[in-house]
Amino acid sequence: MCWFQFLFSNNRKSTLQVLMSFYSVYRNVFDSLANEDYDFVDDPAVRYPTFGDASSDFDTVVGPFYGFWSSFCTARSFAWLDKYDIRQANNRYELRQIEAENKKYRDAGKAERNEQIRELVAFVRKRDPRVKAYRELLEKRQEEAKRKQEENRKQQILKNQQLISAYHENEHAQAAHRAHLEQLTQQLAEEETASEDEDEDGEALP
Repeated sequence: MCWFQFLFSNNRKSTLQVLMSFYSVYRNVFDSLANEDYDFVDDPAVRYPTFGDASSDFDTVVGPFYGFWSSFCTARSFAWLDKYDIRQANNRYELRQIEAENKKYRDAGKAERNEQIRELVAFVRKRDPRVKAYRELLEKRQEEAKRKQEENRKQQILKNQQLISAYHENEHAQAAHRAHLEQLTQQLAEEETASEDEDEDGEALP
């Protein structure tokens, strides 16, 4: 069993106790991990994102925390893993060889440490109520966005239908107006023809 799984695997703890101790336990764990690194960081002002607590904001605390620690790379030198003493080198060539060999051991130690911490982060993240709540919030926002999109689509369809209906109504009105004008024009033409006929009949009288 991994050491960081103890909190969740201890059957003697009640669910309430687990939830109450979740934030304090892992906040202390990650603060300790950060303190181990600070001695190897060049800038003394550097501080790693903290785990926070139940009321921590996701965007300013929880998100940055997991973003940093999920890709964590330790600043510790792991010089204590050196297999060879550089003081034993007789010349520069041997010194470079010793340093190269020692670097392999240091890099292996760093890689193992980074992997352990990333596994811890993944383990905690799966059980973090804040992450679950944020995921549910995102899903709710997505559903709301889909609902609004569908509502806007329906409103646009209705608007288009209204425009088409108004266009057809206007087209019918224009057609009726043209028919009325044609009727008036024809009526005027007939009246003019009748008037001309009357004038011609009048001129023919003695």
